Amino acid sequence: MPLIPLVGAVVVIGAGIWLGRGTLGKRVTEKIRKAIEKEAPNALGGAKVKLGRLKMDVGKKCSVTIADAIVYNLPGFKSDHVLKVGQISVQADAELAVSAATKGELKEIEITELTV
Repeated sequence: MPLIPLVGAVVVIGAGIWLGRGTLGKRVTEKIRKAIEKEAPNALGGAKVKLGRLKMDVGKKCSVTIADAIVYNLPGFKSDHVLKVGQISVQADAELAVSAATKGELKEIEITELTV
């Protein structure tokens, strides 16, 4: 599923830009949502991505919820989209990820919960 690596990356980005705990503000999550939509085609062979809503909770455990996500098909395919998800939620251990990243040891992110 192509959105899972993107969601994992958003968890780390959110943990890195927010030192406190709580829900990231609407302005921050909107900027991140737009950045994902802009950069996703580079990771998906040119396929456009649209995210309806994005919610990020940052703390020891980070969670990202994306609602109404669409990964569009490339030209030439019969269907206009390759993936359509009503809602996907991912929770990761941000404390562990940030700790490993500061030591230059981040090789993977442990997803502690995934709901689709």
